[in-house]
Amino acid sequence: MKRTTTTNEAGRFLLSELPPGSYEMTVTLPGFETLVRKGMTLTVGQQANLALVMNVGTIDQRVVVTGDAPIVETTQSSVSGVVEERRITELPLNGRDFTQLALVEPAVVSLRNTGSGEIGRGFGTRMSVAGSRPDQTSWLLDGMNIKGSTQFGTPGSAGGGLLGVDGVREFQVLTTNYSSEFGGTSGGVVNMITKSGTNQLHGTVYEFLRNSALDAAAWEDNAFGNPKPAFKRNQFGFSLGGPIRKDQTFFFFNYEGLRQPKGFTNVAFVPDENVHKGLVPNPNGSGLEQVRIADSIAELLKLWPTPNVPGSSVAGVGLLSSSVSQRT
Repeated sequence: MKRTTTTNEAGRFLLSELPPGSYEMTVTLPGFETLVRKGMTLTVGQQANLALVMNVGTIDQRVVVTGDAPIVETTQSSVSGVVEERRITELPLNGRDFTQLALVEPAVVSLRNTGSGEIGRGFGTRMSVAGSRPDQTSWLLDGMNIKGSTQFGTPGSAGGGLLGVDGVREFQVLTTNYSSEFGGTSGGVVNMITKSGTNQLHGTVYEFLRNSALDAAAWEDNAFGNPKPAFKRNQFGFSLGGPIRKDQTFFFFNYEGLRQPKGFTNVAFVPDENVHKGLVPNPNGSGLEQVRIADSIAELLKLWPTPNVPGSSVAGVGLLSSSVSQRT
């Protein structure tokens, strides 16, 4: 990618809408040495302010500055941090949920009831930024709000995570004092950008498989003599990027899927056989007494299963153990 601009009379210039990445800048002016500055890196949401000094000389003389200090943000007072591509792709993430990396930034903490899937609150990791409520955080992907219909929660898949490790280049977490361009929120801002193709065709293919054959039985299964519930987690995907027109137009595609048939043991208290017959514990604690069951209540009792755990009936209720299958 190549961009060209000219300074004004005061020597000021502006290059807007540059994608994040590493850049090399060349400055030329007749009567002055050519200035080349290498090793400049722009991150998501950054506004760089460069002070360039040219020396008197001939234009064929070159001054090359390599490995300069990182660009310091001097135009804004916002408090923010950037999670770069290397950390996203190389750090271990449970379920490949890259939003977990936002928790490494100062003033960002997760809530204990994350992933609960409450109505209107989404399935993603709920977090508080600088003490704000989790529903006050704005989530942007390439400048677009992705909270969708879950305006009070964190975006996420049905499995509870926000997938796309291979599709997100980096993201910025703004905690306080950010500019008015980030409207509609009073909490933090998570500003994410997607990857782009390059002049080289490249891609990834992966699959992660977990099987219940390698899992230990839960305490409930052993206690009630139930077989170990079946569990298979298959997480797979691929990405592909490359050039459409060299140095000008690129493409990038990413897909990630999660298939998770999961079984778990459910234990509940239900009315025992005596209650179904109208025999309830005597309030005085002296055995059972017969009561009349209304016809409407009798129909409702037919919908209740009876306990299946031997010896668990106490005070008219017993334990019902069952295996439930859940698909994601």
